[in-house]
Amino acid sequence: MILLANVSFEEFYYNEDDQIHDLYEIQKEYEQNNGNISKYRGHIFCSECKIAELSFTHKTSIRRAFLSKIPSSDHAEYCSFKHDCATKSEIKQFVRVLSDKQIQDRLEAALNQLLPKKAKEGSGINNESKDNPLVIEVDNKKGSGVRKFIPRKSINTWFDKSEKNKIFIFYGHAKLETKEIATKNGKRYELIIKTNKQNEWIKKTSVFRGTTNDNIDTKKIYDIAILGIIEFYNDFPQIKTVTFSSIMFR
Repeated sequence: MILLANVSFEEFYYNEDDQIHDLYEIQKEYEQNNGNISKYRGHIFCSECKIAELSFTHKTSIRRAFLSKIPSSDHAEYCSFKHDCATKSEIKQFVRVLSDKQIQDRLEAALNQLLPKKAKEGSGINNESKDNPLVIEVDNKKGSGVRKFIPRKSINTWFDKSEKNKIFIFYGHAKLETKEIATKNGKRYELIIKTNKQNEWIKKTSVFRGTTNDNIDTKKIYDIAILGIIEFYNDFPQIKTVTFSSIMFR
């Protein structure tokens, strides 16, 4: 059995309604009901394989709330969380040998897996890790391949400064806008990403796009996936793509 360290979850599968929910919902229940979260106990599972049972640890003054796997439970063999988390250097090394099309195909497959909210829609995984777009093969010190997972992060969750310079596949539903930036080298563009908060679309983060002015319908709600690094400028989170092609929206 592979032992995982410090793996936490921002989303969970709730078997009472057969849907995927965000961690903040349990934290809110905890705060509003004096710590009583009995409606969730025994009913929350890994959002990917829906098999590994999770437990909730509430927020304190020194740590965020988080979900973790119950030690006596385990993930399905094909689940990305069955593996250890890939390091920043391992992910960069893996991506370096991929073509632009291969990167785009992997991001699209990740969207197909991550965004469906109803479990019955399925994940599109063929019950084997090699078909999981969130799992990559990296070389170990012995020269053989080891499977590890790329961490994912919903753009609807909190971007914490402790995550600075870490690589994730960022994903979610968003409204997009382009912003023109005047530089000494000419026009450059920034892609503004807005997420829905209480029925209002608020700027959440942005991605520098260089000379590319993306053709955006500002009224459309996009599915977006970005393989990138989170950075902070003037306390505002921005995502730096690992390669220029490591972003897709549809």
